[in-house]
Amino acid sequence: MLLELKKKAIKVAAIRALICIGIVIGVLLYTSFGILNKMQGPVDLESINIHDYKNQHVKTEMNLSLGVFMEEFSKNTKTNKETVTSNYYIIPVNNEVLIGISIPKDEIETADMIVEETYDFFDGHINAISTSLEIKGMLAPMKDEEWKYFVRTLENMGYRTEEINEIAVPYVLKQGYLGTTRENITVALTIISLLAILFAIYSLIMAFSGAYQKGLMKYIDKNESVAKEQVEVDFREAEYIDKRVWVGQRWTIYLAGATAKIIENQEIVWAYYKEETRVKNGATTVFRNIILYNKEKDMSDIKVLSEQSGHKILEVYKTNQKHIVCGYNKELEQCFRKDYDKFLTLASENDNDTEADRIDEMYS
Repeated sequence: MLLELKKKAIKVAAIRALICIGIVIGVLLYTSFGILNKMQGPVDLESINIHDYKNQHVKTEMNLSLGVFMEEFSKNTKTNKETVTSNYYIIPVNNEVLIGISIPKDEIETADMIVEETYDFFDGHINAISTSLEIKGMLAPMKDEEWKYFVRTLENMGYRTEEINEIAVPYVLKQGYLGTTRENITVALTIISLLAILFAIYSLIMAFSGAYQKGLMKYIDKNESVAKEQVEVDFREAEYIDKRVWVGQRWTIYLAGATAKIIENQEIVWAYYKEETRVKNGATTVFRNIILYNKEKDMSDIKVLSEQSGHKILEVYKTNQKHIVCGYNKELEQCFRKDYDKFLTLASENDNDTEADRIDEMYS
């Protein structure tokens, strides 16, 4: 029994570890290894060769700008109102080439002031530009649309095609970005990755250290009349369901994650299948469980992979455990909450067929 449970626990832990590794790899790829750039720190933009611009984490001072070449908006679907989220400016680098720079809305006012002072300086109205903006972010290749607006703006400024081909570089410096996402998102995703790694390590330790059997052994130690050999015999003869549940004549043993748990069937008074669908951020998740209540009205739940598995567990209970009320409806719940003594008689009075004909009305 313990060997079988250990194998199952290790398998569950290994699957969890693989999923966690997948999460980590996915985050690194999604953010273009942005967290590694943060650990290394930004380098001066002026020190980088143009051919090495891609995905570099850089810092620079924005103290000259020829103006805006593109705006980004967000749209409120309820009011249909558009709000500027960022402006894309043209800036010179090393006094040799021009690139784009994306400035978020909270710094647009300062950036616009730099543009105004730039032209005042060119026209001789001021002797020096007094406004600057410290920029830290990622250098990313311009998208086709960004490059189109970039070139068009330079053409409108009077630059010839030959000049544009010589001085315009199709890269945009995105303020506040690490990799392909904003710094706060990259950091948050990295924290999630670290938690996933810790969870994977914890699961493997639980499985290999024998912690998976603590609940089972604690039950045997607590019940002096129960011998380990009795549990093992019942386990070997139990109905094996869903690769994680063993329903025996005396006990139900199941895996909750990588941990084995045991319930004495005689203590169960109510069992039913519960399916719940949750939608969050457009993602739909279905939770399927067998809900169990004991004589003390304490609830426990057994996760199942399918509705068929849930039905199978209930059928085994109805066949072998005549004292258990199987199934759910609102009248049963009301009786359980308000007239518990009567509820305890339902299974025997109806030969455990309280809900046999109403399985299709199970709670969802």
